[in-house]
This record gives sequence, C-alpha cells and structure tokens, in this order.
Amino acid sequence: MTDVDGENAVHKDCLEACRTAATRLADLGHFVEQAKFTHDPLAYHRRCVHIFTGIANWAVKDWARRMDRAPSESEFEPFTWFLHERGQKMSSGDYLLVVQDMQRHTRDIMRFFERFDVMLTPTMMVPPQPLGYLNADKDTIFQAAQRMTSYTLFCFIANGAGLPSASLPLHWNEDGLPIGVLATGRAGCEELLLSLSAQIERAWPWAGRTARISALS
Repeated sequence: MTDVDGENAVHKDCLEACRTAATRLADLGHFVEQAKFTHDPLAYHRRCVHIFTGIANWAVKDWARRMDRAPSESEFEPFTWFLHERGQKMSSGDYLLVVQDMQRHTRDIMRFFERFDVMLTPTMMVPPQPLGYLNADKDTIFQAAQRMTSYTLFCFIANGAGLPSASLPLHWNEDGLPIGVLATGRAGCEELLLSLSAQIERAWPWAGRTARISALS
C-alpha cells in the first residue's frame, strides 16, 4: 500500500479508502504491508506527460493526413490542442530520450513486484469533483493540467508500464460519493488480479450502491 507526500498529498478520503481496503484484504487472509514506491512517481508522471504530448501531436497529424487538410484549433478540445502544440516543439531526439527514461522507470516499477503480487493505491488522489472541474480554456489550461495530475497520478503507473489494473469502488465518503481503490498487478498476471477483484466483490458487493444525487449538484 503506497501514497504520495508533499504538495501532491493524497486527500484524506482517498487515503481512508485505501486503508479500509487493506484492512479488508487482511481480513480475507491476504498479507498486507505498507511499502514505498520503487520509482519516483512524480518524475515518472512528467515523462508520461511528455509521451502524451508526442501521441497527441502524432494523432492530430495522422488524421490531418488521412483527411488531406490542415487541422484547426476549433476542432479540438483546448487540452488536446495544448498537448499537440507542445508536441510540435519536441524534437525526435528529445522524444526518444523520454522513451528511454520511461523504460528505465518501468524497470524500477517492476522491482516492486519482485516482492509483492499487487500494489494497492487510491484510484484518484482527490474525491469526485463537480462537473466542469477539468474544463479549460487558454487562460486556465495550466490549472486544468495540474488538476488532471491531482486526479490521475496513480493511474499513470499502470498506463505507462502496461500493467493490469482494476479500480474497486469499496469506500464511500461522508458526502455519499464513491472512492475507488486501485489494485495493480505485475505484467501478465491479469488472472490473479481478476480473481482478487472477484473475491473482494463477493465479500463486499457494490453493484446496488449509487451516489446521492444531492452530492453531485
């Protein structure tokens, strides 16, 4: 079980969700231990963002070529265009350096699974936010980017390293909102992760639970 400190600290509701899930797993007979990341999560996240800028730049150019016309900023969400423009400024050499760094970070992540079968973290670093929380325009794009980081830092571990991962809605905060817990397994171990998730759902089913409408307004 892991978390992040400092300016990227995890919200108390999300930490509570993770701790509750850890207790429940221990009750089911699993060995649970608090552990530190074997990689630098913030450095890894920055590399992932650089990769995404390259992907956005490629995707825009790819469709522009397929449609045989120049892309227009008005056709894209502000954040997508923002990534595209950043990707325009990245050289091929810089991109390959980021890929090289990502491979090193991924090897660091894999060392975690030399000792543990599953990494347990909050799914998001903050509880569900009102609609529009991630909206952005040119004036607020950097604020939106920071908010996206605060939302998804843990998800980048599985996304960037290509690991199986499952978000389990095991906890509800005082506002009646679901707080997810993220279980991430070692590469190629989807069967173990699905088996664990099924065991947890049988013990603490969530299919019949819904958020309070008033909490979402």
